[in-house]
Amino acid sequence: MPFKTDYIDLVDSDAPVSEAGGARIKLTAGVAKLSLDGAAFQTIDAGVGTGTVTSVAATASGLLAVAGTPTVAPTVGLATAAANTMLGNGTAGAAVPTALSAAAARTNMGLVAIASSGSAADLSAGIIPDARMPDLTGDVTTTEGAVATSIAANAVVTAKILDANVTLAKIATQADQTILGNNTGGAASPVALTAAQVRTILGLPVAGDGALLSKVSVGRNGAGALTLTGAVVGMAVRQVLTVTAGALVDSVALFETTITVTDQIQQVSASDLTTITYSFLLQS
Repeated sequence: MPFKTDYIDLVDSDAPVSEAGGARIKLTAGVAKLSLDGAAFQTIDAGVGTGTVTSVAATASGLLAVAGTPTVAPTVGLATAAANTMLGNGTAGAAVPTALSAAAARTNMGLVAIASSGSAADLSAGIIPDARMPDLTGDVTTTEGAVATSIAANAVVTAKILDANVTLAKIATQADQTILGNNTGGAASPVALTAAQVRTILGLPVAGDGALLSKVSVGRNGAGALTLTGAVVGMAVRQVLTVTAGALVDSVALFETTITVTDQIQQVSASDLTTITYSFLLQS
């Protein structure tokens, strides 16, 4: 505050001024002290001290300034903030800034969080935007940034089809009057066989080869002729069947393969076949 004095002297001792109306200034280690009218020395306050800053505003340059006209620029320190936070305002209105979490900050910036960390590496909830989809490889494929998937070529192998899950409706269509089978003489995928091809596999006479004659007769004891009315010399013995234990048995090897005597067929087996009835199919 303003004061009037008759004189001012500078000293380096702690003795106060004794004369009335006098002033004495002492400077020690950079600290100035003042004695007035014989009073004890008092530290001259240069404006640095503790207190509460009640009004702080940001200047255009982004610096902090104290309202008013202080003679000494103060040092303003912000309160400590929690780890991994940032100052901001997410209240949708003007408000004092607070410490925002990463999730709150992403919301402020309009970012879509796909995981708690913002990284797909620990995705536990949320939806990845279509444009962020990576490319898929393997049995199911897609291109990066797209969600439409395709089954890769040759990806559906036998091991990946559950047993009893391919219906007849899923089998390729086949020509009418055909039967699936293999007539190649070796292991191969089945194909649609015609009736003639099936008869060949079964050893049956093929249509168009000549008239058919069906006869029934019991066998004989030992090799020799059996009466087979209607048999003509030269007829082919296409089939000889018998029923054994409820099943049809091919017995063509027990008889001649071509008729050599009219109305007869030769039994070539020396076994006793008198208890067995045979069905003969001959073709001219």
